Amino acid sequence: MKTKKIIILILLFIFSGKMMAQVDQDLLKAAYMERITRFVEWPSECLSDGNTIMTVGVVNNPEFANTIKEIFRSQKIKNRTVKVINLHEGDDISSCQICFLGKIGSASLKSTITLANKHGILLFSQSKVYAKEGVHINFYIEKGKLKFEINESSVKLAGFKISHLLMKSARIL
Repeated sequence: MKTKKIIILILLFIFSGKMMAQVDQDLLKAAYMERITRFVEWPSECLSDGNTIMTVGVVNNPEFANTIKEIFRSQKIKNRTVKVINLHEGDDISSCQICFLGKIGSASLKSTITLANKHGILLFSQSKVYAKEGVHINFYIEKGKLKFEINESSVKLAGFKISHLLMKSARIL
């Protein structure tokens, strides 16, 4: 009986450590997203001065959506209140100014990138291939640290202007 309790405690400790690592990584990604937006200028028609809300869509990643909701409950982006919406693959993202993509299919990825570039929606992801496909900013882990890369041609195609300071901090594709 005592052995069972010890095994259960060890398993709880192991799994809670993995969960905490994911939560910490999600917190870092959310903080990076806010900081990165300080160095991004949207196309003039995309952020009207009358709109006081910055809508952030999160596709196929409800855990990250919840983390962002908590972070931005009192934090603003571009001096706008943040509204986070949880989306699924194939949902319309055109009401968003920022969208984080979880895992989605190849066809959905292509149509999402096309829509984002057309409507000035800044796309973020954390996938080895999404940035190469055209997602604007992609997070990756290198030597245990969270870093980001920028698809420069896709950013220009969408009409975003990114500060050279941010470009110097990123891996450019």
